[in-house]
Amino acid sequence: MRPQSSPARAPDYQLIRIVTAADVAADYLKKSNGCNFGSYLRGCFQIVPINTATPGDVDGSVDLITGATSAPTVVLRFWNQVLGRFVIHNPTIAPAALAGGVAFEMDFDAIGRIVMPEITGGVTAAQGVLIFASGIGHNESTG
Repeated sequence: MRPQSSPARAPDYQLIRIVTAADVAADYLKKSNGCNFGSYLRGCFQIVPINTATPGDVDGSVDLITGATSAPTVVLRFWNQVLGRFVIHNPTIAPAALAGGVAFEMDFDAIGRIVMPEITGGVTAAQGVLIFASGIGHNESTG
């Protein structure tokens, strides 16, 4: 098997949220806090601690990583259209907490759902967390 080297087939991550404190119950009611994985079978989130709560343009022109000390903890929530809120998955989908300033990626079964990566804690005061998302694997059954 030959490794895939085409960048067009690699996940295309998009910034979906900038979080400066742990999410609260009101955040679960905002559908816009989630990412719609539409026709994707799997989803990926990249959770990136940054050294400021006000990063401005996130385009790689400014070092937002050096000096970041947040160690965010994350739990995935899924949108329930009838209730108009995000609900938690059971068993909980939550990666282990890492050391401060360490960016990480997590992937999960999206199956076309709207998913919110809830930041449950670990955000250092005056710093933030960038959340990037991408879908993987097109689900042919969604049309």
